Amino acid sequence: FRALAWMAFYFLPLHCVAFNNLRGYCVYGSAPANSSLVCWRTALGPTEAFEMAERTGFSRRRTFVGAFLLPSLYFLLYVVFMTVYVGEEHEHLGFIFIYGVGHLIIIFVAESIGPQNFPPPLNPRYSQKMGPATLGVAVMGFFVVTTAYSVAKRFSGPWLGTLMPAMLGAYEIGCLLILEGTFVREFVQEKSIRRAYHHSNQ
Repeated sequence: FRALAWMAFYFLPLHCVAFNNLRGYCVYGSAPANSSLVCWRTALGPTEAFEMAERTGFSRRRTFVGAFLLPSLYFLLYVVFMTVYVGEEHEHLGFIFIYGVGHLIIIFVAESIGPQNFPPPLNPRYSQKMGPATLGVAVMGFFVVTTAYSVAKRFSGPWLGTLMPAMLGAYEIGCLLILEGTFVREFVQEKSIRRAYHHSNQ
């Protein structure tokens, strides 16, 4: 049940829909498909990836690895993190390991194997800069904020919850400033990149 809940509330909506759409938008300028099967037609999903491979002459076999096998590997890693038994006292791993360490492992796997199994990006520099600014800061920043709050709450008591809106607000503004600065520097001020992505509303 832990693995099913994690899949329903995190893996499918974020990894399979949000992350794939954001990555595909930065890498290829592919807008999310207007389809009820949004999990299938995400910008880096099987349909879009195979269509992109066909247009660019990229290997369909490698595209199959990127579109099917890598997401399956990520899912299996999360299932292991969720279901592994660590003893009677804690029984299962907690949020810090599953979210924080799990993401670090999956980011390492994705960056090591992923680029070779998808068609080349429209502009490598832009996608390499915008990807971490869009996803890396938001995902790991959320982990840092919630972990710091959990640790601080143990020492200060439940009254710390009154500061949660301010902490989340600072986190969101910080993410927005980093994203805005990166976008202005890497897209707005670069005519060649704007020309490469002229078909998409970046």
